[in-house]
Amino acid sequence: MNEYIFPQDMPMMPRVFRLTDIISTETEQGHTMTAQLYHDRASLTATWTARHPDVRLRSGVLVSPRWVYPMHSEDGKVRVSRLALLERPERSENLFRIIPPRFGWQTGCYWTGPRRCGRGFIQISRS
Repeated sequence: MNEYIFPQDMPMMPRVFRLTDIISTETEQGHTMTAQLYHDRASLTATWTARHPDVRLRSGVLVSPRWVYPMHSEDGKVRVSRLALLERPERSENLFRIIPPRFGWQTGCYWTGPRRCGRGFIQISRS
């Protein structure tokens, strides 16, 4: 199975996603992995098979999908070769674009200390 990384100049699909959920199901061929990936430009469900699940993949980490060509979808899940764990964020990626809303971030709110406003952080006036 050939795997590819989308070129950086290809604007249609982000290169980096936040892993929000992962499920491993044992099968005869090994494990079928299903993961929820988030970026504010694209959210998707990815699936792949592996002999052993990667224990480093857990909710909240940054990953880069290794795509399978030709790309296809099965039951609304995009088939990938695997997810590559990113130990450091890429410089070109804005990390605020890969924080899912359910993690508590709100656009326009910034961290100012231990007090909070609603689900997000305290709003800072830009005046």
